[in-house]
Amino acid sequence: MIVIVDYGMGNLRSILKKLEMIKVKAVISSKVEDIKSAEKLIFPGVGHFGQGMKNIKEYGLLPVLNTKVLEEKTPILGVCLGMQLFSEWSEEGNVAGLGWIKGKIVRFHFDDKSQEFSDDVSQESSDDRIQEFSDDRFQKFSDDRFQKFSDDRFQKFSDDRFQKFSDDRFQEFSDDKPQVLKRMAKKLSIPHVGWNTIDIRKDSSLIKGISRSTRFYFTHSYHFDELEEEYVIATTSYGYDFPSIIKRDNMYGTQFHPEKSHLTGLEIYKNFIDYT
Repeated sequence: MIVIVDYGMGNLRSILKKLEMIKVKAVISSKVEDIKSAEKLIFPGVGHFGQGMKNIKEYGLLPVLNTKVLEEKTPILGVCLGMQLFSEWSEEGNVAGLGWIKGKIVRFHFDDKSQEFSDDVSQESSDDRIQEFSDDRFQKFSDDRFQKFSDDRFQKFSDDRFQKFSDDRFQEFSDDKPQVLKRMAKKLSIPHVGWNTIDIRKDSSLIKGISRSTRFYFTHSYHFDELEEEYVIATTSYGYDFPSIIKRDNMYGTQFHPEKSHLTGLEIYKNFIDYT
């Protein structure tokens, strides 16, 4: 049984609907008994880091989660805040996390004053904003309509567009990447909301069949920092590079929302179910 852990912080039904689309049976539960019997866990999260840790403790979930993840090595997928809670500590709330993965969670920081656009915007308000797109509204983009873009047509579109960036231009960007990102940061605001690509650093079963140029949907003001390189599967650039997919042993995490990322997001969930 797949259990989507309910600790009061997440767009749980969006994930459940996506799993139903790929014929996976799952339940949303905060019951210790259900978590104990789970074959795999999905750990979503929308909201404030400090409130998330508070809820986990108040729901009485900390002991069973530690047992399942650290002792029994049950595969777990953390999504957005869910992944961040794997960390040791966060600036958001100045509180300790679950401590499963060495590293901390920090707010985006740019050397210029681009944050002047967002000093009053918290992670919580960002997550509230994405919730405005309810499951029902999102479902308006039905599978049939989305399927109009077949795999062959999408691949051709992707390859053709990518080829427009010649090796010389890509090399120019690569050589001058720090300066390019610094200039870009002047126009960035916090939170980071919208579609962005991933840069795959190493292979993982979680990203089987997913290309380097694939886009996913992000909405966050904080990200993992001081994470050991061996745990970083992919990064994303927003002013600078930050970890967007991570893995340590049986623990997997995405900073983006697969359930908001159309067919490629479904692939993340499918890979987690089939290959981890």
